[in-house]
Amino acid sequence: MAIISNEFIQQKQRSNDLEDELQLIQKYSKSTQTKAAEQSQQIDELKEKQQQITTLRNDLIPRSTTDDADVLKRELITIQQCMNEMALEKEQQIDKLRNILIEKFNLSIHDELINANTSQIEHEINAIKQFVGVTHKRQENVKNTVKYMRNRLLENQTEMKQLKQTNIQLQNDVQIEQRQIHSYQNQTETLNNEIHLLKNNQVIQTKI
Repeated sequence: MAIISNEFIQQKQRSNDLEDELQLIQKYSKSTQTKAAEQSQQIDELKEKQQQITTLRNDLIPRSTTDDADVLKRELITIQQCMNEMALEKEQQIDKLRNILIEKFNLSIHDELINANTSQIEHEINAIKQFVGVTHKRQENVKNTVKYMRNRLLENQTEMKQLKQTNIQLQNDVQIEQRQIHSYQNQTETLNNEIHLLKNNQVIQTKI
C-alpha cells in the first residue's frame, strides 16, 4: 500500500509539472503566433513595396540611364534577398510552432493518460482501503470470538475442576456411608446373636 501511495504521489507531481510546462508552451505559442503574424505583415508590406518598385522601374526604365538601372537592379536584388530571408525565417517559425503544437498535443494525450492512470490508482487505493477495513473488522471479530471462547474454556475448566472436587467429595461421602452401613450391619448381627443366645438361655432355664 505504501508503494502504491508513493507511486500516486509521483504521478500527481508529474501531472503538476506537465501542467506547468503546458502553460509555458501555451504562453510561448501565443508569443510565436504574434511574431509570425507580425512577420507575415512585414512580408506583405515588402511585397507591396516590391510591386511599387517594379511599377516604378517599369516607368523609369525608358527614361533612366544605365547607372540608374543598375542601382535599381541592386535595390531589387537586396529587397528580394531580404524577402527570401524573412520568408525563410517565417517558415522556420511556422515549423517551430508546428512542433510546439504537436508536442502540446502529445502532452495533452499524455496528461489524459496520467489523469486516467491517476483515477485508476485512486480507485485501486480506495478498493485496498475498503479491503483493509473489512479485513480489520474481521480480525476484530475473530479476536473477540477467540477471547470469548478462551473465557468459556476457562469457565468450563473451572466448572470441571469444581465437578471433580464435588465427585471426590461424593465418593468420600459414599465410602463413609458404606462404612457406617457395614458397621450398622455388624452391630445388628451382634445384637441378633445376643438375642438368639438370650432366647436359648431362657429356653434352657424354663426346662430346668
